[in-house]
Amino acid sequence: MDLIADVHVKSACLNALRSHGHEVVRVQDVLDQAATDESVIEHARENGLVVLTNGDKDFGQFGSHHGVLFVPQDMRPGAVETAVSRIERQFDDLDDTIQYVRDWT
Repeated sequence: MDLIADVHVKSACLNALRSHGHEVVRVQDVLDQAATDESVIEHARENGLVVLTNGDKDFGQFGSHHGVLFVPQDMRPGAVETAVSRIERQFDDLDDTIQYVRDWT
């Protein structure tokens, strides 16, 4: 799965995802660290990325997207990777879908 991680997603989670074949870019590496949620969704949409976030934001308000995954800060990196992999196997695509990663553990 190709992901863009919000600034607050732990590096350990990103490393766990990468080590299992997921492509992950961080918001602060491709946009300004203070990028708005709308600009994150726009970048994700233009680049075919699923948004990975800790926030309780309503990314759906910004129109269509390739998916949003909400990850609680207290989830272990291995559990995040397992859940994201389960989500990837379950869906052909995540277009306009919002998933709560904890629900997949």
